[in-house]
Amino acid sequence: MRKGASVSACITSRYMHAGNNDNEIRKNDLKKTSGGKKIYTIFTKALAAVIVSVTACFAAACTAKVDFDKKIEYYNDGTYLLMGRYPRSEADEVVSAILEKNFNDGTLAKNGDQYVYENNRYARVVVKNDYVGTDSDDESFFLYTQYEIGSVHWFLVEDIKWRLMAVQNKYAMLMTDELIATKAFSDEDVEKGWLWENSNLRAWLNDEFFYEAFDEKERKTIATGETYCDYISNPGRIRYPRETVKDKVRVPRWREIREPQLFRNDDDRMATVTDYATANGGVRLSQAAIDYFVNNGIETVKTPEECKKYIGCGVYWLADTELNTNHVYIVYEYGNTMSYYATERSRTVRPVILCKYENIKNELKK
Repeated sequence: MRKGASVSACITSRYMHAGNNDNEIRKNDLKKTSGGKKIYTIFTKALAAVIVSVTACFAAACTAKVDFDKKIEYYNDGTYLLMGRYPRSEADEVVSAILEKNFNDGTLAKNGDQYVYENNRYARVVVKNDYVGTDSDDESFFLYTQYEIGSVHWFLVEDIKWRLMAVQNKYAMLMTDELIATKAFSDEDVEKGWLWENSNLRAWLNDEFFYEAFDEKERKTIATGETYCDYISNPGRIRYPRETVKDKVRVPRWREIREPQLFRNDDDRMATVTDYATANGGVRLSQAAIDYFVNNGIETVKTPEECKKYIGCGVYWLADTELNTNHVYIVYEYGNTMSYYATERSRTVRPVILCKYENIKNELKK
């Protein structure tokens, strides 16, 4: 505890936590001294100033951030943390059949929006096409996901794997190893929804996801962080700072993704999509998609042979917006960055959190 905080605690415990009668006695004692009123007034003003000062310091201490303009200990060397749980892998055919039968019979135990079977939790997904725009047809949906519209699938709830990316000012920055969910950045009816501070994605991460993925103890481990939102312009990639907001969970920022000490190249930025995120519409590169592009003469960023190493990878959101447009930056399957419509529903989510390093260091693995 800081010195100021200790002083405040002593003053508060003696003069503010006393009973009503004791409090009046303290006031009267002060007033009875030489120049009592003046001393009492000076004391109360000083007390108020100390409380305000300590409150401000406490608020600042409770907000974490990673400032890339200052010294940082970089990681992304394979060190990771398992924390929180979220639907991930598709259950095998036998388990899926049992789950669906029990679900239809009404005998499957429920835990929130998930179901319990043999001490494991599962999520049920009925595949539907929520795509918008030019690729909104069912054929495109299947091409990008390899899931049939209307089919039912079950997904095991598993530990979330977080990469340790950087440590600064005793706080650790962690990013999921995989792309774990599929969401639009924002809906059409949200005013300036392409701005992170207004987006549906931000609201979902800090509310529904935060409480679904983490238990009470884990939620206390996660710090409230500052998110510096930027406009990114095309010429020279100039950054124009916007409003700073506070988040428990967010998505990566353009500057973080382009930071060479965090991600050395495009390949380092690519990430695989979970089965659960794909069944919910998340684009996941497959051999079938590569074959389709080749057979239909569709040009790709990489050669068909080069594309093979990106099979399983997807497209995920960043927090930053392109200047003078309603486009939000994304990372493509190949690890390159560009901007796209905020309402696109085939993009996936790669959450970022901040934790006190001291609280997680013994749980880190490599």
